[in-house]
Amino acid sequence: MIIPPQTAYPIVRADATAESQMEGWMREVSDRINAMDVQDGADTPNGNVFAPAKTFYLDTALGQLWFKTTDETLDTGWIQLG
Repeated sequence: MIIPPQTAYPIVRADATAESQMEGWMREVSDRINAMDVQDGADTPNGNVFAPAKTFYLDTALGQLWFKTTDETLDTGWIQLG
């Protein structure tokens, strides 16, 4: 879980650089996004893509984002997020 910076602290310093707490938060968010397993293809993943649970899939043809909820031995269990 990523804990947001405390609102009592400023976001930026007087020189317009990120305050240390905000900088640490931005680094943690970036690191977690970069570590995500995102697969892609030009079709729905349901019935087509085997992947472990908690995998994201981007349907590049329709711009839809999917999330896997079932075991990697199944090609079903994908939920469309958007």
